[in-house]
Amino acid sequence: MRYGISWELDSAAFNSVEDKFQALVEEARVADSCGINSAWFTESHDDGMSVSSPAMLLTNISQQTKSIHLGIRNRQLTHAHPVRLAEEFATLDLFSRGRAAIAFESAAKQGLTCGQLHETIEFILAAWSRDNIRYNGEYVKFPTSLPEDAAPGLSTQPATETFVPQWLRNNALEDYVTVRPKPYVIRPIIHVSIEEDETLEWAARNGISPIIYADVPTQEAIAQIEDYRQALNRAGRSLSEVEIVVEREMNIDGPESSVALGGSVDELACKIRHLADTTGLAHFVWKRKQLGSEELAIFVNQIVLGIQA
Repeated sequence: MRYGISWELDSAAFNSVEDKFQALVEEARVADSCGINSAWFTESHDDGMSVSSPAMLLTNISQQTKSIHLGIRNRQLTHAHPVRLAEEFATLDLFSRGRAAIAFESAAKQGLTCGQLHETIEFILAAWSRDNIRYNGEYVKFPTSLPEDAAPGLSTQPATETFVPQWLRNNALEDYVTVRPKPYVIRPIIHVSIEEDETLEWAARNGISPIIYADVPTQEAIAQIEDYRQALNRAGRSLSEVEIVVEREMNIDGPESSVALGGSVDELACKIRHLADTTGLAHFVWKRKQLGSEELAIFVNQIVLGIQA
C-alpha cells in the first residue's frame, strides 16, 4: 500500500497567498524526505487564498523534490478546455519525470452530467496516447474543424491517407490533430470520484481508478468500494488493474468521527490496516488540517511502520 497526504487548511492562518504557497511547498519537501509516496493539492476557486492552478504550483514543487508523486485533487472541468487539461497535466508529468497524478471531482459537484465527465476523461486518455485523432462526442468535439459526418467517439487518421506532418500543413484546419506534449509515462493513472452510481459503473468498465474523498463517511466509503469491486467483476476486470485511493482525516491521540479515524498510533495503524484488508485499497491519503513535520514523522515512523510490521 502507498501512503499520501493532502490538506484542508484555514486560510486565516496565513498572512498572504504567497505565505500559504511557500508553506505547502516546504511541507511537500519534508514529506518527500520522509518517504511519503504522494502529496495531493486541491483545486479551488473559493477565495484569493485558494490554489486555483495546482498544476503550476506542483510543477514548481517537482523541481524541489525527488520521488514523491504530485497529485491534483478535485480537478474540475468547468475552468479549462479538455485539450488544455491534457496539455497541463502532460507538462507537469514531464517536469516531474512521471510523478504526476490527477483525481477528478464528481460530475454532480461540478454541476455537470456524468456523460460530460466521462467523455472528457476518455478524450484526455486518447490525447495522451494517440496521434492524429479526432473526437466526436456529445460534449467534446475536437478539433474545431470536425466534419459533420465524423464517426462518433474517437477515431484516428486512416492508414490509407497520405500522412503530412502538422508543421507542413500551412496551419490549415485538419480533420485529425495531435495534442502535445505527451506525458512522461505511457498511460498515467486517472482517478475519479465514484459518488454517483453511473460514474462508478463506467469507471469499473473502463479500468479507471476510484478515489473516495475525505468528506464521504467511512462506512459509506467501504460500501462504495464494494460496489466498485463488484462492478469490476461484472466487467471482467481485475483489482490489480486499478489503484483504489481512500482519503481520511486522522486524529492522532484524538477522537474518531464518521469521516475521521482517531486513536493512538497503534490503534490508527490497526484501523488503516483493517480498512485496507476490507476494501483492497492500494493508496491511503491522510487529509491534514494543519502543517507540521512532527506529525508527519509520527505518521511515517510509527503508524506506517506499524501497518507494515
